[in-house]
Amino acid sequence: MNWPLNSKLPTSSRLAAEFLLALETDFQARGAEAIATLRKNEPWHYLELILSLVDLDAVDSNPSRVSDEEMDALIAGTKDALAKIDVWEKEMRAEQEISEQTS
Repeated sequence: MNWPLNSKLPTSSRLAAEFLLALETDFQARGAEAIATLRKNEPWHYLELILSLVDLDAVDSNPSRVSDEEMDALIAGTKDALAKIDVWEKEMRAEQEISEQTS
């Protein structure tokens, strides 16, 4: 890796930066597929992943303060995201079937 200040960074910082770059590269290549697989095969771990990314300090701890409109928007957004994942999964399966047929 060619980090601009590579020699000036402490080893732990260099390793952390290199790890995060490798993680980002891996996620870009396989992240959506891994997330969809996790959602399908291990829904509780999928939920844990989502919750681990939520800033709980930013979330109002009293759900009664959430308006009906805000709750409706949250539900609609969640449904939309799941529908997009389902479409993506169908496209991936179709591509896989085509690949298997041509092999």
